Amino acid sequence: MGTPAAPRIDPRLVDLIERAGALSAAELTRVVGGRAEALGLVRPSYEQVRVLQRLAQAEAARVTVADVLWDISWRARPAYDLPNWLAGDPLPRRPGAKNEPRRD
Repeated sequence: MGTPAAPRIDPRLVDLIERAGALSAAELTRVVGGRAEALGLVRPSYEQVRVLQRLAQAEAARVTVADVLWDISWRARPAYDLPNWLAGDPLPRRPGAKNEPRRD
């Protein structure tokens, strides 16, 4: 008998990965694997879990219109940042405001 492989991760497991919070990739893989076995599914690989975790973290780190409006209301960024950002300009880094993650 060979090793079972799953072409896709069940949406219930993806949801669990997206809600994981600050767990390490290894710990999250153990949690998701246990949940997969409880549901009668194939355990996803460490690599699959790590990729989905990083995608979820990147999505959570994105700046939204609500974030920019909040920063403007608390004077963490000037009001002209909003129309400039909506027009496609990158947001300048501002102390105290939610900023896009650095891409160094």
